[in-house]
Amino acid sequence: MLRLKKGFLFLLFTLFGSLCFAQVEFSVNVPEVVAVGEIFHLEFTANEKPDSFTPPSLEGFNVLAGPSSSSKKSVYIVNGEMTQTTTHSYIYAIRIDNKGKYTIPPASIMVNGKTYS
Repeated sequence: MLRLKKGFLFLLFTLFGSLCFAQVEFSVNVPEVVAVGEIFHLEFTANEKPDSFTPPSLEGFNVLAGPSSSSKKSVYIVNGEMTQTTTHSYIYAIRIDNKGKYTIPPASIMVNGKTYS
């Protein structure tokens, strides 16, 4: 019985520790160069489910669609070890109508009361 309790406590601390020390990652994926009239995707991705998403100001851009959101969870089992990944994305379809240099300001998310940008 004592061995079962120790095993349960170890499992509990392992799961709790991984939840406490998981780092939130928030990134953007966008091409560096686009041609005038070309449609491209602007994608913001987080590895944790955001409580809220604050989009960037896209003034000067022709936003055709978005933001659309999606979530994906993947489970991999390799040599008996399981790995899980979760991805939450916000995607825009954008077209540039005029030649020039454009800068996309940062977006932000809130996860468990903390803001990431």
